[in-house]
Amino acid sequence: MSKKRDKKTLPEIDSVVYCGPNLPGGSLAQFTVFQGGIPPHVKKMVEKTPAIGALIVPIKGLSNTRKKINEQGTKENLLYRQAKAHMRGDEDVV
Repeated sequence: MSKKRDKKTLPEIDSVVYCGPNLPGGSLAQFTVFQGGIPPHVKKMVEKTPAIGALIVPIKGLSNTRKKINEQGTKENLLYRQAKAHMRGDEDVV
């Protein structure tokens, strides 16, 4: 038996957290939590560097993502290195 939602209520939006490296000038700090959507300035960063967006995960996935960031060869490890390289201005991370 499923509950029907009242159409007047807003959909539930899970909180998300950024798991990538700290970005320069305090523009985005590691483990920043967003509720109700991603702010426009972060969306612009994601447009320039998709790896940043891929490192924004639901809070319930934080622990698993942190583990994978530290495991050599995982997708999350590569994304983290790409975000870090972009921060340094080096785009040639594979």
